[in-house]
Amino acid sequence: MNITIDKILLWSRRLQGVIRTIEFLPGKVNVITGNSQTGKTAIVPIIDYCLCSSSCKIPLGKIRDSCSWFGLLFTVNSQKMFIARRAPKDGKPSTNLFFLTGKHLKVPEIIAESNTTLDELKAKLNILFGFPFIELEEHSSRNRIPRPSFRDVISFCFQPQNLIANPDVFFYKCNEAFYAEQMRMMLPFAFGAIDEKYFSQREELRDLRLQQREINRELAVNQRIQNNVLVNAKSKLFKAKSLGIYNAQIHDNASVEHVLNEIDMLTKAKENIKYPFIDENQNRDILDDFSIKEKDLSIKYSDAKRRLDFVNEILSLYSINIQDAKRRIEHLNLSDSVIKNVNGDTSCPFCGSTHSKFPQELEDFIANITILEDESREWSKTYNSALERERIELVRTIRDIESKLQSLDRERKSFLDIEAQQKKIYVWTRRVDSFLGELTEFLATISGYYLQDGIKQKADEIAKRIAYLENATSSEQVERKLSNAREQISQISFGYCKQLDIEWSENTPVLDRQNLTVKIEKDGQYAFLWEIGSGSNWLAYHIGFHLGIHRFALSHSKYIPSFVVFDQPTQVYFPSSMVVEESETYWDDAREDDLVRSNNIFKLLNQYINDTDGKIQVLLFDHAPPEMFDGHPNITVRENWRDSKLIPENW
Repeated sequence: MNITIDKILLWSRRLQGVIRTIEFLPGKVNVITGNSQTGKTAIVPIIDYCLCSSSCKIPLGKIRDSCSWFGLLFTVNSQKMFIARRAPKDGKPSTNLFFLTGKHLKVPEIIAESNTTLDELKAKLNILFGFPFIELEEHSSRNRIPRPSFRDVISFCFQPQNLIANPDVFFYKCNEAFYAEQMRMMLPFAFGAIDEKYFSQREELRDLRLQQREINRELAVNQRIQNNVLVNAKSKLFKAKSLGIYNAQIHDNASVEHVLNEIDMLTKAKENIKYPFIDENQNRDILDDFSIKEKDLSIKYSDAKRRLDFVNEILSLYSINIQDAKRRIEHLNLSDSVIKNVNGDTSCPFCGSTHSKFPQELEDFIANITILEDESREWSKTYNSALERERIELVRTIRDIESKLQSLDRERKSFLDIEAQQKKIYVWTRRVDSFLGELTEFLATISGYYLQDGIKQKADEIAKRIAYLENATSSEQVERKLSNAREQISQISFGYCKQLDIEWSENTPVLDRQNLTVKIEKDGQYAFLWEIGSGSNWLAYHIGFHLGIHRFALSHSKYIPSFVVFDQPTQVYFPSSMVVEESETYWDDAREDDLVRSNNIFKLLNQYINDTDGKIQVLLFDHAPPEMFDGHPNITVRENWRDSKLIPENW
C-alpha cells in the first residue's frame, strides 16, 4: 500500500493558531537527530495515535500538556489525506478526530470541532485503503476474528526505541496477547498467501455450502415424498370423496400415476366453482322489513285486544244490569194494570177518591206511561245489539291479525332457512375451493421434487465445485503459500542482516509465525531470537527483517504501508549512560568499531532506498550527529534538535 508521511503537525494549546510542523520526503531516509529528551521518541506514538490507535503512548508531561491537537498529513496513491486527533483528556485517548481528503487540501490553522469519530474514521480508512469486507477464519479452529483492518498492518511499520533491539518482542504492540494473536491471523493476509482470489473463492464456497445444505434438504424431502407419495395422494382422494366432489372408487392397487392424474382432474374443476351470492345488506333489509311489519301488527293486535276487553267488560256489566232493567220495565208496565183496575170507574185506583176530570187525566197518564215503557224496551234491544256487533268485529280483527302474524313468522323462518342454507353452501364451497388449492399445491410439490430429475445432477455439480474450492483455499494451500512468502522474506532479510553485526551469518534466519520472532537453525536445532545474545544481534535482525518485509510487500502485498520507522537504532552501541547532556562528546570518544557498526546501519538504509527504487519511505530518529549521514545521498536530515526540541520553548 503506497503510503508516505508528508507532515507531522502539532497545535499549540496556549498559542491559538500556532502549528509546529515537521516535514518528510517520499522515497528517502528522513532523519531527525538530536539530544536526549528532545521528543524524538514521541514521534512514533504521535503517528500511531493519529492513525486511530485505541490507546495513546504519547509521553505524559510537556508534550501532552502543550498540544491541543496532533495531526498527520500523508499521501495514499497520490491522494492527500489529513487526520487530526484531539489530545488526550484526563489520561483517556480522544475519540474526536478531524479528517480531510483530496488531491489538494489545506490544513486548517484552527480546529474548532471534530468532524468524525474514531470508529467512523477506522471504517472509512479501511475502505480508502482497500481492505476487504471479510472475516478471517482460523483454519485450525472455528474461531473468527474481526475483519482485517489497516490497524493490523501498522505493526510492520514501527520499531520504537524500546522495541528495535528487543529480544522478546519482534513486532510493534505484539507484547500484548490480543495483538499477538491478531498478528498470527494476519500474516497470511499481509504476506499475500491470502489474496482477492482467495476471498472470492471463500465467499463462493460459503454460498455453495448454503446451496448444498438447501439442496440436501430438498433431496431429503424428495426421498420422503417418493416413499409416501402414494399414501398421501390416496388420502387426498378420500378427502375429496368426503366432500362429495369425487365419486370414483379408490382401488388398493391403484398406481401413483393414476392417483395423481385423478387429482389433476379434480384441480381443473376449480374453474367451474360458483360461489352463491349472498347480499348481506339485502338480507338485513328483509329482516328489518319483517320486524317492522311484525311491530305494526303487534300494535294493531294490542289495540284490538284492548278494545275487545273493554267491550266484554261492558257486556258483562250489561248482563248484570239487564235484570234490573227488566224489573224496572215491569214496574213501569203500569198502563195495563191501571186499565185493568179502572174498568170505567171514576175513582182513583191508588187512593180511591173521586174526581170529575179523572178519566181524562188517567187517559193522559196511561199514554205517557206507555210511551216510557216502549222507549225502555227499544233502548235495551238497541244497546245490546250494537255491543255484540262491536265484539264480533273485534274478534274477527284479532283473528285476522293473528293469522297475519303467523304467516309473517312462517315467511321469516323460511327466509332464515334459505339464508342458512346459502351460508352452508358458501362454507362448503369455500372448503372445496381450499381443498382444491391444497391439491394444486400438493401437485406442485410433487412436480418440484418427485418429478424433477435435475436436483441430483445439480447437487453433484455443487459437490464437485465445493471440493475444488476447499482444496484451493485449504489450510494446506494457505500454509504452503505463507511458507513460500516467509522463505522469500527470510532470503531478502538475511541479505540485509549480514550487512549488520550478526554472529551466525552462515545460517539463514526464519520468521516463526507461532512465536512471532526470528529463529535460526544451528546444529540441527532452532534457536529463537531471545536465545541469541548481544544487542547488536537483536538490532540487526529487527532492522533486516522489517526492511525485508517491506521490500517483499512491494510486489506481493498491497496492504502493508510503504513506510517504516526506526527509533534510536544506534543505542546498542552508545548506551544512554555515555551521553553527556548538551554535548555529543561521546561520538568523539566512541570506539572505532562502534562507529563502523553505526555507519553500517546508515549505509544499509541508503542502499535500501536504491533497492526499492525509492518506493519505501524510512523515518529515522537517532542521536547520531548530522555529519554521520554525509556521503549517503538517500538520507536527508530533516531536523537537528541540538538547539531545539519537538515542543518549542514558548509553548
